[in-house]
Amino acid sequence: MYAPNYQQFAERLRIYRYRGEFGATDAMTLKNELLAETAEQLFIDLSEVTKVDLIAINALVIAHKRKNLKVVLPKSAQGRHTFHLTKFDLVLNIITSIPDYLYDYE
Repeated sequence: MYAPNYQQFAERLRIYRYRGEFGATDAMTLKNELLAETAEQLFIDLSEVTKVDLIAINALVIAHKRKNLKVVLPKSAQGRHTFHLTKFDLVLNIITSIPDYLYDYE
């Protein structure tokens, strides 16, 4: 079975992972980091997030407008709810998982 060589992507991508609640404090820090980021591909892995507030989603949308951003939505129904309710799951570049995306990217 073939597995992507993640080392070749080291300079071209950054992965940000969050767990638990993803709220305003995390979002403002993340937004500033993403806007200053120089990597070509930016991944936000929210798969282990249990709850997301609107301020956090707004920060992702702002970064998405300026950067090549891919987002893995939370696995939990409550975590996904705000994305679906606001329809931002249709605006953001949603991927199922980072390894799956990198496998197809090569």
